[in-house]
Amino acid sequence: MLRDGKIVETRGDRIYWLDSSKQGGIGIEFDELLHKIDGLRDELRKTVFLPVHSTEIQVACYSPGTFYKKHTDNGSRFVLKNGTAERILAVIYYLNLEYKREDGGCLRLYLPSNQDQLKEEGKERWIDIEPLGDRLLMFFSELEHEVLHTQSERWA
Repeated sequence: MLRDGKIVETRGDRIYWLDSSKQGGIGIEFDELLHKIDGLRDELRKTVFLPVHSTEIQVACYSPGTFYKKHTDNGSRFVLKNGTAERILAVIYYLNLEYKREDGGCLRLYLPSNQDQLKEEGKERWIDIEPLGDRLLMFFSELEHEVLHTQSERWA
């Protein structure tokens, strides 16, 4: 990212995109996880009427010292011509079974209540969520969030 004529590092993770329609060959446990994520999407569409019709699967690996600056998951790349967001939900499944607090890499999720007023006063409210293995986290993709610096390898 270029800001004020200087290159600013936004993220340090390595990412891999998976296609849930081409399951097989990745590993039986991973294929089962992809199937469950698709099932969750379908259930949310049926029960709470969220207009979610597709799933994008991204695997992210954060090496020690890496991070991802504050952002949303429905930036301009994900806005449809009618102005609605293509990405509605962010769902994160953490794979860090040996995680310890000192490993860092928490997800900082910025709280939306009175956010504009809080920004004007220079006060933001957030919650830090540890990337514990086998934890599933779901939030609206319009919420600002970031991954704090990690001290050991972290997978999501």
